[in-house]
This record gives sequence, structure tokens and C-alpha cells, in this order.
Amino acid sequence: MASTIPTSFLTIPCELRNSIYIHVFTPTLTRTSPPITADTSPDPIAQALKPQYDHDAFKSERSPDGQLQVLRTCRQIHNEAHLLAQSMASFHVVGEASHPDAFREQISQLRSTKVSAIRNITITARISKLRAMNEAWAGLPFGNPSLFLDVLTVVPKRPDAIYSAYADIAYHAQAHTLAHTFAETFKGLRNVRTVVVKNEGCFNEFFWGLVYKGVIFRLWNWGGFSCGVRFDEGETEGQEEGGQWFRVWFSDDARGGNDVGHEMHKILGEGKILPEPVVPAPIF
Repeated sequence: MASTIPTSFLTIPCELRNSIYIHVFTPTLTRTSPPITADTSPDPIAQALKPQYDHDAFKSERSPDGQLQVLRTCRQIHNEAHLLAQSMASFHVVGEASHPDAFREQISQLRSTKVSAIRNITITARISKLRAMNEAWAGLPFGNPSLFLDVLTVVPKRPDAIYSAYADIAYHAQAHTLAHTFAETFKGLRNVRTVVVKNEGCFNEFFWGLVYKGVIFRLWNWGGFSCGVRFDEGETEGQEEGGQWFRVWFSDDARGGNDVGHEMHKILGEGKILPEPVVPAPIF
């Protein structure tokens, strides 16, 4: 009687299989190929959120379809690896989807285990839409308690008013609005380890500086030198316009970034005396 012999891959220890899965799903670092998407995946996650790797940090020579094909090999491999694949992808939401109600509708077809497996999300939206972060999220990413993100990337979009005669006024207003939105969000954001904010042609260097300084000053007035939020900033080389970014660290064990007080010294200049934090009095 013929016996069923399992495939060699499924007979190796699960630890080795996991290492192979990680290798398959890890994007290849390169700066020559275009950003990738996985819109054709049959899994419902591809219909709810379009997974793509970060434009600047990760660009893969392998198509995501090729990477995800392994999930179609057999049921066991799919069951073992689909959540891992999902946790290593970056999902992109745009515009209205930054609001909790719209986001909830997008992921309504997903099981809670799949929602919980999402680790990286990128938001691309106009500044008016990003106000939902501090006005509607209630301290949780997209207002969803099932999300535990490693990285939340925010890419503000250029305001329409730049094409009017009042472009400078519009830029000033939008820069202050964005700084207020981020500062208020960062004060109480939970279930997120880091937030990366990217300037992809939204502001010139001067107005981007206003955004970053505005965030730092507001958090200084709120929590002083060490308020539990840490920062670092930089610039992506090779971009004609924009390219600046800053990163916010929330994890208690995070060793990256600088305290708000350190960033205040950078802004004001070494040797300058830091102003006293102006903490608003409680309203009874």
C-alpha cells in the first residue's frame, strides 16, 4: 500500500520554516526599482488595505505577488505564514480613511486576528483629513484598540491654496495646524512604537521647520524636558523637493531619539537658557 510522504519542507523544524518565511517576506533593499503593491492578492486584506513597502526605505526587486505565492502552496503553509507575511507588509490608507469610521468600514471584512497582525501603516492625506488623529482617534491608532503598530508613517499632502495669491498665508496656517495636530496626538497616543512623518513635497524647508519646531515647543510646554516622547530628524538624499522627515519614539524601552529638551537646545542654540514650560492651568 502506498504511503503518503510529506514534502521535505514541511518536515523540517518549525523554527527553520519560520526563518525561511522571514527571508521570503523581507523586502530587498534597493534604490533602483519602483515602489511595489500587492493589490492582486486574493486575501481579503488586499481589498481592505493596499499593502505596499515604504517608498524610501524599502524597494523590492521581487514582486509582492512572487513573495505571496508561497502562501498558495498548501493550507498548512498558508496557516503558518499568512499572519507573518501580513505583519511584515506596510499598508497604505489615504484621505478619508484616516478617520476611525472610514477605517473601520475598510477593515470590516477582516477577522480580528488579521487586524491585530498589522504592524505598519502609512497614511497619505491632506492636513485637514489628518486632524482626525487628535480629534477622533481617542489615543489609539485609527481609534481601533486591536491595532498594535510598530511604525505609523504619516505623509501630509500639499494644500490646494498654494496655487492662489495667498500661498504663503496658507502655508503658515497649514504648518501651524499640522504642528498642533501632531503635538496633541503625541501627548496620548498608545499602541504605537514609532511615528515617522515625511515631507514628500508638501512644504519647503522653511515651513517644514515651522512644523517641527511647533511640535517640539508644544510638547515642551506640555511635559518639559522629558515628557516620554523622543525625537530624531533627518533628510533623504536625492530628492529635488522635500525629503525631510522626523521620527517620534513612544516605546518605553526605545533607545533611539532625543528628549524634547535636547531638541529645544538644538532649536534655540547651544548655551541658550530654555524657557520655563507654560503648562495651562486645569479648568474646573
